[in-house]
Amino acid sequence: MGTEWLSGRSFDTEAGKNRSFSPLYGTNHLYNGFMDYFYFGTNHFNSFGLNDYYLKSTYKFNSNSNLQADFHAFTSNGKLGLNNLGEKYSNYLGTELDLVFTQKVGKVITANLGHSFMFSGESMKFLKNVPEPKNLQTWTWIGLKIAPNFRLK
Repeated sequence: MGTEWLSGRSFDTEAGKNRSFSPLYGTNHLYNGFMDYFYFGTNHFNSFGLNDYYLKSTYKFNSNSNLQADFHAFTSNGKLGLNNLGEKYSNYLGTELDLVFTQKVGKVITANLGHSFMFSGESMKFLKNVPEPKNLQTWTWIGLKIAPNFRLK
């Protein structure tokens, strides 16, 4: 359980003042979830900031396999602005659930299967500038890690 807090500016911040922190070489999947909604290759730099409240857990089936579940709740750090009705956008951006199954196959090979769910909040439309986004986005991936142990004499 933890949080990552990245400062940001509000929509009404004076021109020329930027209090945003942008992780140039971030730890994208350590915090911020696996779906890369924020910072990684996006327009989120020098923006409203990001708060990532997360809970991570791993269940070990046996010595060779486990299931990791990461829950993230995302909010903006700065005020996002006003909608067409003059109402403030909520700072809540969305919730992400990441599931990763890991299986060791022999001494040097590990296979991973991951699936992520992003449940977008209403403010995500404004932040991402997408008029009619789906409230649920999903992503599945497979990874194979081969890590031989070479010993030099």
